[in-house]
Amino acid sequence: MILTRKLLYGEKMDSLFDSLSLKSQTLSEAEKERERKIVSMQRDSHEEHKRFNTSSDTIVKNFKVQSNKTLQELILQQQKDFNKMLAKRETVAFSAHRSNSQTLSSREKVIFDGVWTYVGNGYEPSTGVFTAPHPGLYHFTAVLMSSDKKDLSLYLTLNELRMTRSYLHGDGYKTGTFDVVFNLHKGDTVYIQSDRSQTIFSTSDKYVTFTGYRIT
Repeated sequence: MILTRKLLYGEKMDSLFDSLSLKSQTLSEAEKERERKIVSMQRDSHEEHKRFNTSSDTIVKNFKVQSNKTLQELILQQQKDFNKMLAKRETVAFSAHRSNSQTLSSREKVIFDGVWTYVGNGYEPSTGVFTAPHPGLYHFTAVLMSSDKKDLSLYLTLNELRMTRSYLHGDGYKTGTFDVVFNLHKGDTVYIQSDRSQTIFSTSDKYVTFTGYRIT
């Protein structure tokens, strides 16, 4: 009887030990699984952080490139605006004269070979032609004189187009004038031209003059 009880007690203890061992093993495996999950989460977090950094670097680089491009475009536009403003403010002016008479043939230009004022590279004294270096409004004036008892017929010409005429007729020395404002493009030409064979009179007193300047 006593032996039987001991055997039963031993079996219960063995069963309890086996149960505890199984639970301990289960807990150990659960702990290992938890550690694996933690490691996996840490690895995923690290990878996500790397991706975030890479994405951030790309965004920053793209922003810098776009910012530099925008800045360059802004600088270029400002330079263009400055050049336009500078062109508008460029001073162009000339004032020329003749100190002797000139015999003219038909369509020949009057040469104002003496120069008082020359600013802005517009007037050429060897040809008598003004060429607009910049677009804008220009004011031109001229004073002309005929020989004694001789007619004088001259045109103020824009790009080979006769714009206005000065005709002097009668006894004595007659004086005529031109006074006009033209809206010129760059490269437009302005000069005074004869329409027949005749003589324009002048002396060292400089009776004959041609003046022009840019208004705006």
